[in-house]
Amino acid sequence: MHTPITASAVRYIKLGAQGKWVTSAFENHRLEFGYADIPQALVEARDWESVRQQYLALGKPLRLASRYRNELEALVTAPEDTLWVTFERGHMWWAFARSEIPWLGGDESRHGARARPLLEPWRCTDVNGEPLRLDALNPRLLVVPPFATTYTVKEAAYALRRINGQSEALVEQAIASQEHAVALAEAMIKRLHWRHFEVMTDLIFSANGYKRTSALGGDMADFDLALTHSATGENVFVQVKSQADEATLTACLEIARQTPACDRYFFVCHSLEAEVMEFPGPPFHLWTGRQLARQAVEAGLFDWLATRMR
Repeated sequence: MHTPITASAVRYIKLGAQGKWVTSAFENHRLEFGYADIPQALVEARDWESVRQQYLALGKPLRLASRYRNELEALVTAPEDTLWVTFERGHMWWAFARSEIPWLGGDESRHGARARPLLEPWRCTDVNGEPLRLDALNPRLLVVPPFATTYTVKEAAYALRRINGQSEALVEQAIASQEHAVALAEAMIKRLHWRHFEVMTDLIFSANGYKRTSALGGDMADFDLALTHSATGENVFVQVKSQADEATLTACLEIARQTPACDRYFFVCHSLEAEVMEFPGPPFHLWTGRQLARQAVEAGLFDWLATRMR
């Protein structure tokens, strides 16, 4: 666990229209922005009223001139402990910027007219190295006001918490409850009659998109279930054992290896007394103990298991 970061404020920055400065900003470790119509002397003097007048002289409406002036002031004067975030390439990126504002010039096609160098490069992972993927973030954080170049992030506490790899207390409680449910499911599975155990296994695969192409249980000599996956068309064979030792597991794996039509093989056993071994045949999946219980819970079978205990 790395040291959590702190910030006096959290601000969003748009790295150019349609993200045209993203590559330059990321590769050169800069907070890039434009406002090329404003002389650098006015920026260095922090003469923000003259900046507004400059935009009015350029024919901008008062409201727009005031907005540009306020955005430029925020970009220039935000202290170095301001956390800057942007949403690009499927991730939230974050950084802290130095206070100097070098003039970059140019036509703003490849980079902004001015920038703030970063204290450290842009990052798209939390302090523990976990990716900050946009699809895993609260949508409230990702709402960007129309035409905004920069703004104060309302969900600042949430952004900091995600960057620091911290969860809300409610989430921690939910995870603990789920782990407790999995532990209970594991205990219940070990008490199932073998026929119910086979049915439960079939239900797990059905919930994961598999279709059974065989009878359930004893009609086949070598497998308990033959399945196909509705999306991939894979031929899948499943061996279901309430209890098994290493000799049983080895014999089942050898049968799977010699079965030409087997694209994927599952060995499902709630009480296995064997070490997991390297398997040279088709892709092998061993479901036992806690992992099997988790599959059952994720398939929505907790209530089904509880009913079998009555």
